[in-house]
Amino acid sequence: WGGMPSGFGQMISTITFPQAPVSGNFSAVTSSGLTAGWTAGMNNTSGLMYIAQISTDGAFTPIMNSSSTLNMSASFGLGGQGSLLTPNAVYYLKVQASGYSWPGPFASLNSTATLANSPSQTSITALTSTTVNLDWLSNGNPEPGTGYEVWRDTKSGFINPVKTSVTTSALLINGLASKTTYYFKVRSVNLAGIFSGFDSIITTTTDPAPPG
Repeated sequence: WGGMPSGFGQMISTITFPQAPVSGNFSAVTSSGLTAGWTAGMNNTSGLMYIAQISTDGAFTPIMNSSSTLNMSASFGLGGQGSLLTPNAVYYLKVQASGYSWPGPFASLNSTATLANSPSQTSITALTSTTVNLDWLSNGNPEPGTGYEVWRDTKSGFINPVKTSVTTSALLINGLASKTTYYFKVRSVNLAGIFSGFDSIITTTTDPAPPG
């Protein structure tokens, strides 16, 4: 009346749901641990907590471990949440932001494979004039499921090695020359194609050729 504005009504407020974080990358991936990172995306970071979860199953059944953090990364296994991770295994991760009252939707952080441990205790179990049997320990790597690469050469520096890929922790090598010194070393490869370090070099000399 008369062009005069009225007073304001009662002030109300609300809190919006947080949005899903944005997937980042993996770092510090070892044979027994990993760190997953993400960014806040469109979220106001004030008051946000993040809940990251890890599983060996893409459907997250079951969830192995959860980590609640104010940071934009979470570590699992060695140096992080939960028990040590399995070498050469695929892990799936997801994360959600939790605001003042409600959690938001999960965002997939995709998956990664832990590194394989180096094999250990490579040994020669038998030899003839033309063959050598090699054997080694998986050193915690899952079997089956882990690949190995065997190098052999007649020079200790492996200048021109012959490389053989296998999926078991033993190898029979044929077609060798008699009375010849050979050097061997073995390394593992994980599911992502990343090689471990080599086990110790071993050497032997094949037997003389049989008479006749």
